[in-house]
Amino acid sequence: MPSLAALRVSERSVSGGIAAAVTTPETIKLWLPSQIGKTASCDTRLQTIEWKLRYAQAHDALRSLRSNLRAQTAILKYKDRNLRGQGANTRARNTLKAVEARLEAAASTYERAHKALVVLTPLVNQTGWHSSLRPLNRTDIRSMTDLLWGESEGTRKLSWIWNMRGAAPDEMDSDNAFEDMRIEWCKARARAMRWAEEVELLKEEMRRILQFFEWRAQCWDERGLEDALHDVVDDDEREGLLAYAKRQASLCRRLAESFRTSWTDTLALADSFNDSLVTQQDKDID
Repeated sequence: MPSLAALRVSERSVSGGIAAAVTTPETIKLWLPSQIGKTASCDTRLQTIEWKLRYAQAHDALRSLRSNLRAQTAILKYKDRNLRGQGANTRARNTLKAVEARLEAAASTYERAHKALVVLTPLVNQTGWHSSLRPLNRTDIRSMTDLLWGESEGTRKLSWIWNMRGAAPDEMDSDNAFEDMRIEWCKARARAMRWAEEVELLKEEMRRILQFFEWRAQCWDERGLEDALHDVVDDDEREGLLAYAKRQASLCRRLAESFRTSWTDTLALADSFNDSLVTQQDKDID
């Protein structure tokens, strides 16, 4: 689009060149058709392409919102009914924080897509989408069972994200609700397996470090043997080299012992983690 060059020059002149010094690839304005609007001419085909993209993006974001809200509800119910102890509740809270982060990301994605649709609609003459893709308020981001302040079971009003086409009835049955919980379980298991691999790598690195220091100590022991110093004629020099070799060997062994002592708690924690993971895998198999 030839008009983009003029827009970029105008943007740089407005910023006075200050922003150019700190511009990063993530903050560069792409000047999509929705960002241009009516300020400059734009190919209608590009506007239509972005409209379709934003329309699909908005629906994907709503599906992500509903999916994560169902997962959040299932996790909260499971936590209240089954979890006991600080460790289990801490893991559940961490999982809930991850779900909340995905909810925030999906909401931001929907808001950007909706804003672009509002700009593009008069340019591409698309109608009829406002009834299904409404402005998203923070109070709309709630599960089917959540109540707003002042509502009761008799006056409860379902959020519009659950009333739109595609949300019911297939997304509201119990099988599909627990499908999101199963997905969360699979993701958590994949993370646990990845952590287990990292633990094994850490243990192997520790073992190799200790083995390296033992090997270095043996090398200095061999250098300090009388046979290795037979070419040295001066007795004082031989005695100095022998003392230096013994000192280096002792230093390597002390370093190995220091690391071994400082890693005792870490290795014990790693072993307990692996044991708990194996136990959980056995339960999953049963």
